[in-house]
Amino acid sequence: MKKIGITFFVVVLFFVSFISAQSLDIEMKNKYAPGETINFKVVLYDDNLQKIDGSVKYEVYNHYSEIVATGNTFSGETVNYKISEDAYRGPWKIVVTSNGIVVDRLFNVGELEKAEITLEGDTLIITNVGNVIYEKPILIYIGENHETALVNLDIGQTKRIRLTAPTGEYAIKVNDGTDDNLFEATGVALTGNAIGLQSVIKGNFFQQYPMLIIFVFVLVGLFSVVLVHRVKNKSAE
Repeated sequence: MKKIGITFFVVVLFFVSFISAQSLDIEMKNKYAPGETINFKVVLYDDNLQKIDGSVKYEVYNHYSEIVATGNTFSGETVNYKISEDAYRGPWKIVVTSNGIVVDRLFNVGELEKAEITLEGDTLIITNVGNVIYEKPILIYIGENHETALVNLDIGQTKRIRLTAPTGEYAIKVNDGTDDNLFEATGVALTGNAIGLQSVIKGNFFQQYPMLIIFVFVLVGLFSVVLVHRVKNKSAE
């Protein structure tokens, strides 16, 4: 009889704690930068606004209402989610659920104009790793000389620039004007007639020479028009 009473008391206590959650709150900042880690905490409250324990389900939605993270946590625990550097900018949302209570919280992901600069052989590779169009003049030092490349990249786009110089090894330094994007390399073997930059287009023939393809199509079109005109004239005779 005593065991039954204890069991009943535990069940009642669990049931009371289950229904006592009357509200919940999401503690977090209102704005984050791409690449930053979101730290948010979900807190459950009873009807007396006292913090209580309990499990919580959370979902993180991006700007296009796509779920990018989901999981379970407990009241008062901190959840960490790292935003990628190319994350969509604009309003995002966190939705939390506990015992039938659903609360959402909006926050904003800002803009990040950033490029990743690497070097493969004599080719400089610049990739837009931010979440907006990257448009900057890039200062490229080849030894003691420098050249400027105007770079305009869509999100995720890459530009390749071949470095040329009289045969030898050179120190290379690249800077886009920001403190955190300075690239340096020494002993880079280069060849060429003079110090300079050459844009490298990767892809098939049509991608590498689009203007030539257009010119050929125009010539073919004109030839077809002239040929048809001559055939019509001969038929009329």
